[in-house]
Amino acid sequence: MAKRGARKQKVKPQIALAPTQEQMLQSEYAETVSPEGKRFVRVAPIDSLRKRGTITEEQHKALSRFRDLWIACERPSPKSCLDMSPKGNGNGGPLPRKLAMQSELQELECCLEGLAHITRKVAGEDWSLSQWAIHISGCKGSGEPVCLPKTNALNNAVVDIRFAANRLIARLA
Repeated sequence: MAKRGARKQKVKPQIALAPTQEQMLQSEYAETVSPEGKRFVRVAPIDSLRKRGTITEEQHKALSRFRDLWIACERPSPKSCLDMSPKGNGNGGPLPRKLAMQSELQELECCLEGLAHITRKVAGEDWSLSQWAIHISGCKGSGEPVCLPKTNALNNAVVDIRFAANRLIARLA
């Protein structure tokens, strides 16, 4: 039972903590303001590439389409213990809309051929080109205190993602 005359406390907006230094080294973050307070949102690597001018607007649209399909088909949907909705469509298979998206994603990956891996990592799984270059060729130097990608591998990654985006443009046209 509440006390008589008890005052309601005002809800203070939460102050979001900035990403750690390690997180800032891994990817870019954007600061947004909402009614609840300030928060930080991770920026997708393909958006960063577009902003820096590494890829064109048309290439960005093609990679964004690939990303949207990849997220819809490959990322698992979040599960909740409060979700009481029936699962499936009665016959145990995926919905027709999801089948169409899976088919389109498969077609795009087929047209990418050997570039499908870098496209999946950069556009779908949000790897930076530096992370991809380090994954492929390792670090420059000893890796102390930070691991930097080899220059040639990073340049090759830029060329590969541009070429992959151009293949997607041709396929989507």
